[in-house]
Amino acid sequence: MPRGQTPEGAILALCAMLCAVGCASGASHPAPAPAVPISRLPASFAARIDALMLRAVEEQQLPGVSVAIGRLDGTILYANGYGFRNLARHEAADANTVYNIASITKQFTAASVLLLAHDRRLTIDDPVSRFVADAAFAKGVSLRDLMNHTSGIPDYFCLPGYQSTMSARDIVRLAASQPLRFRPRTGYEYSNTNYVLLGLAIEKAGGLPYAEFIRRRLLGAAQMGSSRVGEVPGDGPDDAIGYTVYDDALSPAPASATDLAYGAGAIDSTVVDLVRWDAALLGDKLLDGTERQLMLAPRPYEPDTTERYGFGLHEGRVAGDRELYHRGRNDGYGGINATFPDDNLSIALLANNEHFAPMRLVDQLYALVVPAGTSARTASREDVPPGDPRVDARAKSWIERLVSGDIDRAQLSPDAAQRYSAAEVGSLSTRLAGFGPLQSLTLMEKDSRCLGSDYTYQAMFQNAIAEFRFGVGRDGKIWNLAFDRED
Repeated sequence: MPRGQTPEGAILALCAMLCAVGCASGASHPAPAPAVPISRLPASFAARIDALMLRAVEEQQLPGVSVAIGRLDGTILYANGYGFRNLARHEAADANTVYNIASITKQFTAASVLLLAHDRRLTIDDPVSRFVADAAFAKGVSLRDLMNHTSGIPDYFCLPGYQSTMSARDIVRLAASQPLRFRPRTGYEYSNTNYVLLGLAIEKAGGLPYAEFIRRRLLGAAQMGSSRVGEVPGDGPDDAIGYTVYDDALSPAPASATDLAYGAGAIDSTVVDLVRWDAALLGDKLLDGTERQLMLAPRPYEPDTTERYGFGLHEGRVAGDRELYHRGRNDGYGGINATFPDDNLSIALLANNEHFAPMRLVDQLYALVVPAGTSARTASREDVPPGDPRVDARAKSWIERLVSGDIDRAQLSPDAAQRYSAAEVGSLSTRLAGFGPLQSLTLMEKDSRCLGSDYTYQAMFQNAIAEFRFGVGRDGKIWNLAFDRED
C-alpha cells in the first residue's frame, strides 16, 4: 500500500483494476463498490487480505471471488467478496454469494455415508452393487474403495461419449461400458464416478433423494442456511453466474446437468457456510470421534501419486501444520475449502471461473492470520515431493516450446493435439510472453488420473507466478498443458 494511503483508499484503488475483467469479457463495466465485509481482524490485516484478493481478481481473470476465514467453532474472522457475481447485471460478489462448490461436495458425500453407517443402514465395506443396481460391473468394489479412490472405476470425464448434460444415472451406465482400470485396492486413481455412485448409494440406503438427505442431515445441522443441492446457480438473489476463459476472454460457462453429478459436485454454497461446515465436521455436531477419525485419516498411494487422501479430503502440511482440504473445479466455478486443525483455522475461497488457482492464495492468507507473532511468518508447503528429473526437464522444455509457439505435435495425445490447435498455441504463447523469463519450476504434487499422471508445478516467471499442470499418459504422450495464474 503506498505510504499515506488509507486501507479503504487502497481497496478502492485496487477495485479499479476490475475493469480488466470487464474488458476481457468484451464489455467495459464499472467496478462495483466494495461490499461491507465481516471482520474481526485489525484494519491492517483486512487491508492486506483485500489487496491479495483484488490482485487475484485482476491477474487470474476472475469475474468474482469470495473469501471467508474463521475459527473451528464457526466464528467468522473475515469474510468479503470482490468483483462481480454477474457481469451482465454488474452485480457485485460478496461474502454471501452462492457458487457451485464442485468437488468440495465430496466431503459432504463421505460424511453422509458415515452417518448412514452410524444409523446401521450400511457399512463402509458393503459392495456398491448392494445399493446401485447398475453397478454390477463394479465387482468387488466397496463404499470405502469409492471414498478412497481405490476402486479402479474410470472417471467419466475421460470416457468416450461423455457429455456435460448427462445425469448421474447416465454416467453410471457409461462407466459400466468400460472395464475397471485396476483391481480394487491395488492402486489409486482419482475418479469423479466414485462419488456419483456414492450419491446414488446414499439415496438408496437413506430412503431419500440425495439432495433431500444432504439438506436434512448436513446443511441443517451445520447451520448452512444459504446452501442448496442440485441446482446450477442462476437467477437467485445471491447466485454467481459461472464463466470460463476462451481465447483470453470471459464468457458464460456451458450448461451442466441439472443434478451436477450427485455426490461428485452437486452442492452450491457460500464461503461463510463452508466455514460453518468445517466447524460442524471437526466438532461434535455430525460425526462421533471414531467416524471422524476414519474420514480424516489419509492413505498414501505412492508411487502412483503424492496424494494423501482420506474420505473426500486431502491432507497436506503448511509451515509444519496439518492442512485438510479439497479443491473444486466445475464448468464456470472453482474454489477450495481448507482447515488447519493445529491452528484452529478455516479458509474458504470460491470463484465463478473454473481456472481459479487458489493454493498459493490459501498459503498467503494462512501466513497472515495464524496467531502467536506470525506477522513475519511465511507459509511453506513441507509435503512438496521430490521430482523426477526426466519429467521435470520435459515439463520445462514444454514451457519453453509454448513460449516460442513451436511445439512438437508428435508428443501430444490425439485429444491434446485437437485441443491445442495452432490458434490456441498462439494465444497461449502470447500470454506466456508477458510472464517474462522462467526463473524456477517446482513440483507441488503428482496425481494419478484416468489419462495418466498429472504433475502440478509452481512456475515462477519474472512477472508472474503460475500453476502449470503437465499431464503425461501411460504411453508417454502429453495430454495436459494448462497454465493458471496464482498471483
